Amino acid sequence: MTIPFISNVAFTEVDSAGNLNTKAGTTKSKLPIQIFKLTDNITGNLTLDSNAIHKKIILDTNGNTITNATGSPLTINSSIPLEIKGSGNIQSHDLTFESTESDTSYTGTTTIADADDSTVVVTAFNRDADISQSGGVSVASGFVDSMSGSNPFYFPVTELLTLPANPGSNDGGLSGGAAEACLALSTIAGGSSMPNIGGAGFSVTVNGVTYTSTTSTGTNEKRFGLLTFQNFAGGVRIFGHIGGSALSVSALKIPNNTVVNGGRRLVFTNNLAIPVALSRTDPFAVTVAAGATNTQERLTTDGSFDILGTITGNDGSNQPYALQPVNNGSQSSLVTTAYTGTFSASAF
Repeated sequence: MTIPFISNVAFTEVDSAGNLNTKAGTTKSKLPIQIFKLTDNITGNLTLDSNAIHKKIILDTNGNTITNATGSPLTINSSIPLEIKGSGNIQSHDLTFESTESDTSYTGTTTIADADDSTVVVTAFNRDADISQSGGVSVASGFVDSMSGSNPFYFPVTELLTLPANPGSNDGGLSGGAAEACLALSTIAGGSSMPNIGGAGFSVTVNGVTYTSTTSTGTNEKRFGLLTFQNFAGGVRIFGHIGGSALSVSALKIPNNTVVNGGRRLVFTNNLAIPVALSRTDPFAVTVAAGATNTQERLTTDGSFDILGTITGNDGSNQPYALQPVNNGSQSSLVTTAYTGTFSASAF
């Protein structure tokens, strides 16, 4: 009674990665029952193609493992479920992904398929101008008449933004209608962002009070509390209004909407089901939780990045996480009632 059954069974021993149909051969592939038995550990992938003749397919690990360092260990495309037996682990060991953009002028969205379509979004943003730096967004010159010589005198921001109660002989009048005497505190030259004075994002903190709204004191002038900003052909002059007390400017934010002088904001969104550690510090060096984002900002127009992402850990069944599924074939059903080994778990 068992002879007809055995005659319909194909036994194939497997000791290397590759296509199981090919390993069985043309003749055995025509039999309805296929049994594949591992005789060695497999490194790489085992693929099974669909065959309408097959009615039952068994993969016996026989205590051997199937591991793939860069992908799925199985690609099962059969029309019927694969039955897995034995105690050998079947796991993907793919734990890292990379994403690189070398174009420093890049802005846009990069989708990382290997990380469940996690994204890196690069956009321009309005960065704070650093008025202590010459040759950049802004250049500051010294107090009028208080420094000798006709060339601008550059000095630290702590000196630049403190106006003493008694400024000496530096009094002057503002053209354009300022009523009280003023001191020409500084000149910001060469900054293409300066026409944005009075626009969204511009603010100044004077004596502990932050001003974001302006009062027009002339055609090309805007006043923020005790400071007046006057546009001129080469940039902006800052005038401090003299009221007999010290004038301390602790913060000056100048929005910058230009490509040349703007900053870059890089946002990584983790679409994986688990945290991922980002490294290479270009610009990310942080662990991002599942579903969370991390934002890095540059005070340059460099939109390039180089990311290495790494996952670790096990799921609740003590299956190690991987970036690839155990089976990436069209047949998603794996029968494991007679299997005692350990699969890897997808981090997707």
